[in-house]
Amino acid sequence: MELTREWDLWPEFAVRSSGFPVEGLDVFGPGEEQRLARVARDPAFREAVAWQSRESLTRAVDKLAAGAPGSPSKQRRWTDVVAGYWQRYCAKNDTIGFFGPLAWGSFAADGAPIAVRAGTLERERVVHFETWAMEALAFSSGVHAPLPMGPFPERALRPLLHDTSALDRLERTREDVGNAPREHVAAALDQLDAVFEQVTGRAAAHATGDSGGGRTIAYLDSMRDLDLTLGPAVIDELRSSLPIVLAASRWWCGRVFDRGTELLERIAHGHEGPLAPLLGRLMGAGFGLWDQMGEEQEELRRRWASAVNGDAAAFADWTPAWYASDYHSADLQIAAQSPDAIARGDFLVVLGDFHGGDNPLAQGLFGLRHPDPAGMLRRIAAEAGPGVHLSPPRRGVVEMTARSWPLYPEGDVVVTSGDEPAPPGTHRVALDDVVIDGDGHVRDRQGTFRTPLARFLYLPIFVAALRSFDPIGEHEGRAQLGKLVVRREHWSAPANELPTGAPELAAWARDRGLPRRVFARSPLERKPRYVDFKSASLTRTLARFVAPAREQAPGAPFEFTEMLPGPQDCWLRSDAGRHTCELRVVARAR
Repeated sequence: MELTREWDLWPEFAVRSSGFPVEGLDVFGPGEEQRLARVARDPAFREAVAWQSRESLTRAVDKLAAGAPGSPSKQRRWTDVVAGYWQRYCAKNDTIGFFGPLAWGSFAADGAPIAVRAGTLERERVVHFETWAMEALAFSSGVHAPLPMGPFPERALRPLLHDTSALDRLERTREDVGNAPREHVAAALDQLDAVFEQVTGRAAAHATGDSGGGRTIAYLDSMRDLDLTLGPAVIDELRSSLPIVLAASRWWCGRVFDRGTELLERIAHGHEGPLAPLLGRLMGAGFGLWDQMGEEQEELRRRWASAVNGDAAAFADWTPAWYASDYHSADLQIAAQSPDAIARGDFLVVLGDFHGGDNPLAQGLFGLRHPDPAGMLRRIAAEAGPGVHLSPPRRGVVEMTARSWPLYPEGDVVVTSGDEPAPPGTHRVALDDVVIDGDGHVRDRQGTFRTPLARFLYLPIFVAALRSFDPIGEHEGRAQLGKLVVRREHWSAPANELPTGAPELAAWARDRGLPRRVFARSPLERKPRYVDFKSASLTRTLARFVAPAREQAPGAPFEFTEMLPGPQDCWLRSDAGRHTCELRVVARAR
């Protein structure tokens, strides 16, 4: 779908949302202790916690739900655990289980401004085994080859087994988990663990040395019962405001890639032979680029200001970057009181995370649950052309899972280390067969591919670009282009200037004019946390969040961002109430 003469918009987008209604945040505030105890007794909440941490369910949620006796400090601890899960389920746009179900929507160039049918929260649920758990079963059966990272590793395992009785038993027990009433899910998961331990002879927990994946042997994915089509009212607003962001991102990716190319070629200069011995140094250098782009960031912000003031050529001198860097993805939230308000044009579009030079819908988390996964990969192949990819390590800086594992189109070259399998339909090349030519290129000894070094090792450069893209810099109030809020209002202070106690933090926020509801981000973590300054529990949690930043990064900014959309502007409904939601959209440079 044409966005402008330079940009196309993918017609479909992923919808991420909260699994519990945003009205649940009304629990927080004076007298919240008894309300949180009622939350602890809610069967749906208890099932969600069971999927995430049965330890928390037993040690805190059950205690608060039952009114168990305990010291004031224990009571506060139990309350804070419940509050921590509850705020996430009500305020965070997630993608896991029924407490963060995925859906798909689409854009339409004509027709109604918005068409939405929101049914019950959950249309479909599937219980998956983690890859590491199936590999543990394989190992206990004498099979030592790694299994493909995907949502159904047991399907790859079955033909490798001489005796499938243990796998059959595990699959039957998993089916019992899927069919269990929500009040019995925790017990069913305990039984699944017990069967796993019986058939494998090891603990039912992710251990050092295991393949990538979550802590437990099984996880839940759910699809939301939602049909959503956004028409001209939203598309026209994106046409008028989003292209400046896209142009800035494309320019920035090129600048970071140019710096990355120069850096990697300097390290590899004069080296001819196997790539593997240099790989760690090269990757580390690429990741380190993110905080070395100060001069370029000043230029980015100067050009941004010029573009906002009408300079159409501000980012015209962009340079190409890595493979598939024509894709740029944005997480967009629509702030509106209702679908009717969107139809009237009474809305804002709020820019959240931005993924420059990337199409995150090609992660397993999204792509495998796309309405047409094979068709999506064929589209990427047609748009981006053939690619050469270095498969990420399962155990590295980021622990990979089947949900985060990338998807590759058929025919692409995938370079893997050890005996890591390549996805079906791709050409596998062993990392040990990849050599540096000495002229800034890498190739494999069989002649399958030859490509510039930085295009092959683009992943750390991409991550550096993602982390350092900030076209606005310090800005008071909201930064807005038309109806697009490019940056929410935010406040910051050096971590060591923040008070240490919960009441003092609440007073500090009031004195500086912060709203009641914000998201807090520590310099030590990328993910923000929801805070309600009228909640004793959540301000206690904030104090614990601030403490390590005060010690480890005392001068670094601790940031607070307004909650936008706020609860009153969450237009998506289920049979339970209003929900926060965001749309992960993808644009592509023509």
